[in-house]
Amino acid sequence: MRFKQLRPVGHPIICQRSNQNPAECFSPCKVNFYASGTAALAAAISAAITAHQNARPEIILPAYACPSLVSAILFNGAKPVLVDLAPKQISLDLPALKNQLTERTAAVITVDLFGLPSVTPQLREIVRASGAYLIHDCAQATPSPTRLTTIEDELVVLSFGRGKPVSILNGGAILRSPNNPFSLPASPAIQIPSWTTNVQTNIKYRLYNLMIKPHVYWLIDYLPINVGDTRFNPLKKTGGISPTALQYLAINLHHASTREQRLRNHYAQLGGTLSGQGWIDLCQGADPLHQNTLLRYAMLAPSQAIRDDHLLKMAKLGLGVTSLYQHPLPDIADMPNVLQPTTRFPNASTFSKRLLTIPIHDHVDSGSINTISKVLSYSQLT
Repeated sequence: MRFKQLRPVGHPIICQRSNQNPAECFSPCKVNFYASGTAALAAAISAAITAHQNARPEIILPAYACPSLVSAILFNGAKPVLVDLAPKQISLDLPALKNQLTERTAAVITVDLFGLPSVTPQLREIVRASGAYLIHDCAQATPSPTRLTTIEDELVVLSFGRGKPVSILNGGAILRSPNNPFSLPASPAIQIPSWTTNVQTNIKYRLYNLMIKPHVYWLIDYLPINVGDTRFNPLKKTGGISPTALQYLAINLHHASTREQRLRNHYAQLGGTLSGQGWIDLCQGADPLHQNTLLRYAMLAPSQAIRDDHLLKMAKLGLGVTSLYQHPLPDIADMPNVLQPTTRFPNASTFSKRLLTIPIHDHVDSGSINTISKVLSYSQLT
């Protein structure tokens, strides 16, 4: 039995409240807060459907993504339409996107997986020309000052849930440029929290920070809970963000936007070494100048068999390496029968079978780094 395990993702919560208005942290963007990232996405979809004015709205989304995207679309009574990924990339395949755009397409959702950029000038122009609206899912991306100044006519969705770049364990937001005329559902009024609620929230955050430490996190493996289990859960209601949690957002946003990623260069060098063995470094390929803060470091193994072999060995060592969602959206557990079959999305299917994500948070120590490097470099199929 091991007594140490790295969590796959996430940072400790800074347990300090701030009197600063958190909306000011997103300047020059306008911001609306919601109960969760999924609720924020649902509100963005609702706004796009209202603006598009089609009786049978369709929403395009990647075939490989979090199932909460489908939840938010179905909550609005719209039809989800999947588009394949570009080969060996996180972004949408542009020819496939063009083929799926119709007069009923109200919005196109792109996802910044692992914090990597998913919107290109070509994609933006295709969406604009179609008359649809662009929804930019940045739930895995850090809203740095540089990113905020690059927001154009899209609606940008953030999540502040567990394991996100900025976490207060709940809440989400929609950002839009100051010139964006979109009419969004009003955020519920934020009430002043009680003294008791403030104390409870602070204790909850401190307990969370304790639980994610490697010498405590290993206990989760032996508890009857499914942390990180990927399955479809319908969105039943939206609402406002917790006013108590909101007091912690400003300081955590600041820490996230100034966070250094000391492991990134090491993983980039490792990815370069492995490229000759058939590995693909998704992070270096999508962000070669290291301009984006990563939530996870992601690579594609040469094959599913090799990926699975590495996952098994590193799971036994408690290294926090994962395959993320495991399947394209049509094959996710409990997914309603509303999506096209997986066979129509070969790139997303291959992506899901070869993907391997490596933790990049500050609890990854030098010993874990060396072990991950050795396993990736020398582990062979038996």
